[in-house]
Amino acid sequence: MKHFYPSISRLGFNLVAIATLHTPMFAFAHGAMQFPQARQYYCRFSEKPEAPVSRICRDYKKNVYNWNAVRKNIQDEDNYQNNGINDKNICGLGFTALDEMPSDIKATSEDDEGNPITAGKDLTFVYDATVAHKTKAIDLYITNNGYDQNAPLTWKEMTKFCSIKGDYLTGSTPWKFTCHIPEDHEGHHVIASIWLTDTGTGDVFDGCSDVLISKNKTMMPVNINKSNVLGSLDKTNTNPLIKNNFTQITKLGDERQEQQLEQQRLEEQRREQQREQQRLEEQRREQQREQQRLEEQRREQQREQQRLEEQRREQQREQQRGVSK
Repeated sequence: MKHFYPSISRLGFNLVAIATLHTPMFAFAHGAMQFPQARQYYCRFSEKPEAPVSRICRDYKKNVYNWNAVRKNIQDEDNYQNNGINDKNICGLGFTALDEMPSDIKATSEDDEGNPITAGKDLTFVYDATVAHKTKAIDLYITNNGYDQNAPLTWKEMTKFCSIKGDYLTGSTPWKFTCHIPEDHEGHHVIASIWLTDTGTGDVFDGCSDVLISKNKTMMPVNINKSNVLGSLDKTNTNPLIKNNFTQITKLGDERQEQQLEQQRLEEQRREQQREQQRLEEQRREQQREQQRLEEQRREQQREQQRLEEQRREQQREQQRGVSK
């Protein structure tokens, strides 16, 4: 899946660059997650800004050109949870469309090379900072397994899994960094990115990225340490019956997880088909509107011809009256 990057001239910087080598630029900071796409970024660059299809993008339409300004001034930045970024506005900071659930934004499932976002593996994130600016940190949170996909997110449903400290952002260059996707996460999840500035203004930017995480099939199953009448149920147990039970349970667990992931894939495909149908329907309506505009132009041309013809006839009548006199 190829992701749209607004500027082909942008290059990534190493986050461990020594900040003292730079002169801070105190300016209004702007930005959003470019990969995986934050909802506001998706609405601006992956759908038509003037004719969005998804519900979230339609509701966000009037603000879509301010995609890099989902921010809030929080004086106590280090305690932003429920102290500026509150439950149910974690994704939008007041732009309520970005907090809508369930999300109908197309979830990012792979990088530009076609590699799936996989549990238990590193993922390179790309943050598009459109204004050069000094930074405290970028904190990343991910939804817990079993989170309510039909209600706006709350902090108790999210866990911080990565935090990048320091460095400066430059206005023309995306910020690239690597974080480890939790091993136990699969299917549809939401990643919230909290960008803490260090300019003395208290500006905090955030956004939510919808992702579809694939199961890591190379990971070893977790040991089961339950005890029953047969003894310790562990893969290292030498009892053939216990080992057989462990194998069967592990196989059943893997099959159940695979079925759940497949169901999520099918659900995502269904949603994508719905979005495609909506796009086609919007195209059909646009074609109808275009035909109506062309028909109206044709009628206007006919009316103009009739006016010209009437003027010509009036001139002929005037000439005839002049000759008769």
